[in-house]
Amino acid sequence: ARTAAVAAYRAGLTADGAAGLPTAADVVPDPDAERADFDALLTAAEEQAWPLVSFTFGLPAADVFARLAAAGIPAGATVTDATEARAALDHGAAFLVVQGHRAGGHRGTSDPAAEPTRAEMPTVLAAVRDVVGTGAASAMPVVAAGGVGTAEDVRALLTAGADAVAAGTAFLLTPEAGTSAAHRAAV
Repeated sequence: ARTAAVAAYRAGLTADGAAGLPTAADVVPDPDAERADFDALLTAAEEQAWPLVSFTFGLPAADVFARLAAAGIPAGATVTDATEARAALDHGAAFLVVQGHRAGGHRGTSDPAAEPTRAEMPTVLAAVRDVVGTGAASAMPVVAAGGVGTAEDVRALLTAGADAVAAGTAFLLTPEAGTSAAHRAAV
C-alpha cells in the first residue's frame, strides 16, 4: 500500500511538473532585481515614515542603517551571539533582537553555515550585554526572543537583561493564528 501511495504521489507531481511548475532556471536569484527591490523597500520606509525596521538572516551594510537613521527610523538586527551583536553595533543598529536556540523552527543567524550556539538565553543575553553595555552605559535596547511561552519566561528574560521580550510560537495556539490542527497538536 505504501509503495502504491508513493507511486500515486509521484505521478501527481509529474503531472504538476508537466503543467508548468518552475524550473531551476526560473528560480535563479537575480542580484540586480533583488537590490532594486531592497532599495524600493528602503524608499517606502522613508516615504511612509515607518516606526522601525528590523533585519533578520543577515546584516545590511552600514550605509543602510545610516540611511534609515537619517530618516528618523530606528533599524535593528536579529543576532544569535555576541559576535553578531558586535557586527550589528558596528554597522549602526539601533536595537538588537537576541534570538535564542529555542526559536520556533528557525534561527536568525547571520552565517547559515555556522553552527549556532546552544547556550541558554540568559547566557546569550549576558554576552550581548557585554558588547552593548547595560543601564545608563547603553542606549541600545535589547529584545529577547526564542522559546518564550509563559509569563515566567518573560520575567526571567527581563531579569537576565532584556529590555523587552518577543513571543512568537506561543501565539500559534491562539484562535486568531489560523494554525492547522496538525500544527497545533505539534506545538
